[in-house]
Amino acid sequence: MPNKLNLLIPEDVDTLSFEMIINYDQKYDFTTLNTTFKNKPIICLDMDETVGYVAPLSFYINVWRNINNTNEYPPYDIFKNWFFEKGAFRPYLKELIIYLKKELDKGNINEILIFTSVDNYNGYVDYVARCIEKYCNIPENTISRIIDASYSLEKSTCGATIKELSVIGEDVILIDDKPWNVNPSNRVLGVPQYRQYCDPSDFLKFFNSKYHLSIEDAISIDFNNYPPDLNDYSNDRTLLDIIEGLKIIFK
Repeated sequence: MPNKLNLLIPEDVDTLSFEMIINYDQKYDFTTLNTTFKNKPIICLDMDETVGYVAPLSFYINVWRNINNTNEYPPYDIFKNWFFEKGAFRPYLKELIIYLKKELDKGNINEILIFTSVDNYNGYVDYVARCIEKYCNIPENTISRIIDASYSLEKSTCGATIKELSVIGEDVILIDDKPWNVNPSNRVLGVPQYRQYCDPSDFLKFFNSKYHLSIEDAISIDFNNYPPDLNDYSNDRTLLDIIEGLKIIFK
């Protein structure tokens, strides 16, 4: 087996360039944000490509379930060191969530929730939310609700759902990498897409060696079907800037 599983990516597959990604970039703009609230605001976080890049997680969960012959979700520690702490969660996510928890405790915000285009029918988004809380070392259910794809009546041309913030209420701030899909637009902070690749070599350590070859083959096929973005996002400061902007709102 190669030392790094990313070597299984075919040589003829080009990595995504910044030029390709830049079309999806949307810089947060606090000057256009409506910060007039009748009540304490609800802070909503989009999930994938906003708080991190967890799309590959569903594949790894399915591998773990298949080999362990279970429908249960894996323990957090299966993904902790090689995935969540190696870039799957966006830089400064921990600082953002801890900051929001403090504002929640002060009574400056009403709730922290996830608003995603992903369907939560099988509890997948709940699982990610609990993993975020473990990663940030905050109490379970600090992220108190999930607003998933079932709350949206239509999809945009990019495949994501159109998010009507009215399903939550008037006093909302959403942080999202696809702000053009959000209504009203003056209640959303757009952020650049985040797609950090995490090498899955250490994932194999959680399985008997007799399964390693089949897992490698499955990963290779997945890489062929969904080539990862190999750009380095480790210097991303987006969420740190979001914190500074929110501090002005809640001062």
